Amino acid sequence: MSIYQLELKSLAFTVHQGLNQFAAVHKKIIEEGASFKSAVKNVFGCGVSMPALLCDAESLVPVWSAIASAASEFGRNRYRLLDEDEKKYLDFFTKYIGAINETIAALVARQMIAADPPVDWRTLASRRRKV
Repeated sequence: MSIYQLELKSLAFTVHQGLNQFAAVHKKIIEEGASFKSAVKNVFGCGVSMPALLCDAESLVPVWSAIASAASEFGRNRYRLLDEDEKKYLDFFTKYIGAINETIAALVARQMIAADPPVDWRTLASRRRKV
């Protein structure tokens, strides 16, 4: 067992926490911004504003930037010292973190479109195609 496994586990735990935050924000956006229930709430004036959901999405950017920086720093400082399995694990995690960052960028872009009034479903669909 390598001495770096504990650090890799710590990185994995950080990714897990960030993924929980991402899932919570994404769930809120889906439930509050893109469902029949949210449409009914908006009719009665009880809905969540799209700019608020944009702020929620944007709050993920610094979290995942910090996670990406931590993984990158770990790789820069220790990659050559890792065994082959640990290198594969770190490579996978680096790609996974990059994919989540791309997903968050797409989510933020979608929320920027939705937060730019006036938005109806037809307009939103046409703006999505352009992005």
